[in-house]
Amino acid sequence: MIERLVSSLAHTTLATPRPMADLEIPADTRIALDRELSRRPLKPAAVLVGIVPSQEQPAIVLTRRSEALKNHPGQISFPGGRREEGDADLMATALRESEEEIALPVKMVDVIGYLPDYPTITGYRVTPVVGVVDPKARLLMQPDGLEATELIYLPLPHALDRDAYDRKMIERNGLNVPVFHLHHRNHHVWGATAGMLYQLCLHLLRHEKQQSKQPFA
Repeated sequence: MIERLVSSLAHTTLATPRPMADLEIPADTRIALDRELSRRPLKPAAVLVGIVPSQEQPAIVLTRRSEALKNHPGQISFPGGRREEGDADLMATALRESEEEIALPVKMVDVIGYLPDYPTITGYRVTPVVGVVDPKARLLMQPDGLEATELIYLPLPHALDRDAYDRKMIERNGLNVPVFHLHHRNHHVWGATAGMLYQLCLHLLRHEKQQSKQPFA
């Protein structure tokens, strides 16, 4: 499964202009959303979609955000955050934030590609950086207690199951925007995090559909 993702992401880069995620919304809503986003520049940010291999099944590392945080307290999210001046690029942002939040050493992540940028209602343009995490890092990773209070391992097969996602439209600033939900045991993943996981699922499905249409050599 990880090999399939590596293959599907091989062509992706951080080169600009970066693609924006296809949120699967009606054309008129898309036009209105693009107009709204153009009125205010979105702040660049990045998250790490970290996949940890396992003999049982690979998993994606998520965190539970601290209840003390101003934005999205207590929600489940990827490690990540806003790009800082010292970051060489958005990959560096995702890796730095992951080291700060969950003590994941940068050298123990093999970046395999990038998903399209994801706009958030809080004013960020988030670049999902996909990487394979050294399994030994599970012994080292722990939440910092300030931004992250819990580590959650979401099985990769569940994240890549399109039927596992629910979606509904909600109104924000006069626009109907999609909100995705994904449940695993007693964990409830929703919002931008679930949306980016859904994009990972769609990316793999589209890649494999294209591959199935390739003529045999």
